[in-house]
Amino acid sequence: SQGNERWAGHIGPQEIPTAVTLADFAAAVSGDSVEITWQTVSELDNTGFNLYRSQSPAAPDILLAFVPSQAPGSAQGFDYTYRDADVVGGETYWYWLEDVDVSGVATLHGPVSVAVGIPAAVTLASLQADPIPAHNLPLWLPVAFLVLLGGLAVLRRRRRGYL
Repeated sequence: SQGNERWAGHIGPQEIPTAVTLADFAAAVSGDSVEITWQTVSELDNTGFNLYRSQSPAAPDILLAFVPSQAPGSAQGFDYTYRDADVVGGETYWYWLEDVDVSGVATLHGPVSVAVGIPAAVTLASLQADPIPAHNLPLWLPVAFLVLLGGLAVLRRRRRGYL
């Protein structure tokens, strides 16, 4: 069975809950990675979680991590987060969560899927150098230009022997 369900075994006339009751299991794009989150209601005899990923909804393919229980054997629930940074834009990924109890019994939940977008390209629409308008020139610049021209005229006259 798939989804966010409460799993229970049946022995005799009474149901006995298994390791984990999930309240939520989700995956969402976060920047250039995928953030997988899950929340438990209770974790009876739970040792932790195997988190799997695949690029197909058929079956888990890659074991991403074992995430230890925040309080093994607790009847209390917790919030968990795992960041999958090994993703490629333009791809869709499926994730499964497997809780593992102290006896080694594993229960698979999921899959949940997420499509990782392709980063938007940054383009320059117009790139040009604007000349400095004459009315924005510093006042000393024309004066410096005139002094330079005068100095060049004096040097030229000296070379020709006029001075």
